[in-house]
Amino acid sequence: MADTIKPSEILKRLFVRHYPVITLFNILSCYGAYFIFPGENILLLLLITHISQIFFWLIIILALYSFNPENDNRRIVIIMGASLLGILISYIGLAFYLDFTPFNFFSSIMSAKFFLIMLLIAVICSGTVILAERSLIIEKNYREEKTGRLLSEKKLVEDQLNLLQAQIEPQFLFNTMESICNLFDSDPEKANTMQMYFIQYLRATLIKTRARITTIGQEIDLIQSYMNIFKVSMKERLEYVIDVDPQVKETHFPSLLIQPVVESFIKNGLEKNTEGGQISIFVKKREDMLHIKLAVTVRHLNVEKHIKHTLSNINERLESLFENKGIIKLENNQPIGTTVLIEVPYG
Repeated sequence: MADTIKPSEILKRLFVRHYPVITLFNILSCYGAYFIFPGENILLLLLITHISQIFFWLIIILALYSFNPENDNRRIVIIMGASLLGILISYIGLAFYLDFTPFNFFSSIMSAKFFLIMLLIAVICSGTVILAERSLIIEKNYREEKTGRLLSEKKLVEDQLNLLQAQIEPQFLFNTMESICNLFDSDPEKANTMQMYFIQYLRATLIKTRARITTIGQEIDLIQSYMNIFKVSMKERLEYVIDVDPQVKETHFPSLLIQPVVESFIKNGLEKNTEGGQISIFVKKREDMLHIKLAVTVRHLNVEKHIKHTLSNINERLESLFENKGIIKLENNQPIGTTVLIEVPYG
């Protein structure tokens, strides 16, 4: 709690936020000082209040450094005690400098006035130190709460993703194995080709599952194996182009951000279209962002209405993983088809 706030952070907060406000207050108070101190050097008084204010802050921060109590009440006692010590030091120093008798309040108006000024400065400085510390604690707790909430949301999204993957993968695996078994009777060569691509897909999936962190290169390898499996049965109806900048292949990248889009392109677009089409995947780095462009060229089918749910799920993951810094957009592909653009922070 309070002991987690470093005195240096408090001092920084004082000079960044509170010092300009108090300085403005002191300047405006000069107008009233003409009535309280008629004939006195007002600029000298302003300089004294500024120096005293900084001195009080430093002595309070030094006391917090020295004792560093964990209990909030003890910290307040130390702050007030350091302020009283600052009053005594400053007041006695001014008495010697301005040549008046200290603590002679009844016979010396100047002595009483300067003591009241020091007391007022001490109250203001103590209050600003307590206020600065409390504001830092509130901001720290807010950041921790926000971080905890984001981590919880991220874990929830990842759990939902794992559940979805556990539901989808078996269906795809069984369908592929069934297709391979059927092809062995009718077209053994094609069955062997599909089996080879299927083994590549399983190998890429196994590597990604065992690794704690997935790279963009591993994700692209998995997608390429995935498309090759469909290409065996779809032949020329499925063409694809993959262009990945070599410098981004080892970049860390979340699993299953690209594959659901490719899957939707195939199942809701190319597979249902007798003419087929082409899927293009481009990955490159621009400044501090990783740009991923997924495009499908297909006629006579509105791919957008089938892919919106997939993009909505991906967008939720982007918000959770990259704190609203990830972007996903759906655009028309020229001359025909659909384009999905994904941008995430690089690195």
